[in-house]
Amino acid sequence: MEDGAYAQTNRETSKSYGHGTDRYFILIDPINQYYFSGSAQHQIMVIPIEKDPVLWVVLSFERAQSDSWVTDVREASSLSNIFKLMADYRQNLFF
Repeated sequence: MEDGAYAQTNRETSKSYGHGTDRYFILIDPINQYYFSGSAQHQIMVIPIEKDPVLWVVLSFERAQSDSWVTDVREASSLSNIFKLMADYRQNLFF
């Protein structure tokens, strides 16, 4: 894959949200997730700017816990369930 194409894919799979210190990143690309978490499971990672990251894992929860340096690893039943959990997490993240 060309560098430009990879950069475009990278931008599309790792999004930044929020404003100022309330910013956070959502990593959905497996390569970025592995680089930042050390785990390559079926997962989504949220990295707040001023708080510890959270790793939501659908498959191989125990493996993700043992592979990753992230201390807040949470189990989810499906990707759609992760998005519901993320909505609740976001509401509690800054308030």
